[in-house]
Amino acid sequence: MPRKSWDILAGVSVADKRRIVQALISEKRDGVPMPAELGALLLNSAEQCLARPGRGGVPTEKANLYAKRDALIVDGWRSIPEWRKHEPWGAATRMSTGLRRYENGRWKSDRHGVTTPIEPIAAIGYSLLKLDNHLPGKDAIYKILKSATA
Repeated sequence: MPRKSWDILAGVSVADKRRIVQALISEKRDGVPMPAELGALLLNSAEQCLARPGRGGVPTEKANLYAKRDALIVDGWRSIPEWRKHEPWGAATRMSTGLRRYENGRWKSDRHGVTTPIEPIAAIGYSLLKLDNHLPGKDAIYKILKSATA
């Protein structure tokens, strides 16, 4: 049975597929680079195929936002002693409580500032709220932490 062209990349992440397309665009053929217009068309087409909203894909902007959010949450879990000593569910519960406390208190005065607070929980809350203007719930935090341990 013939394979579809993307089947060979079935286990490759979307980010890696993007890197492959970008590498193809930047590669020279017979010493001549791909014309910029053709490269932009190819990249745009690949983006539409890899992250088509409404078909299980997530738009690139949203995917980048989720990646930053997830990294902030996982880094916080690994770096804050009162969170890192717990498994994902316990950590998610404590993280959610601490972040909500920050949002309902100090965030009101920090939101207009440009400097990240020094206190670690406030710093993560500040960064998350500046990034997306809302905090993920306990279940979302749990899923992020659980996927980080897989």
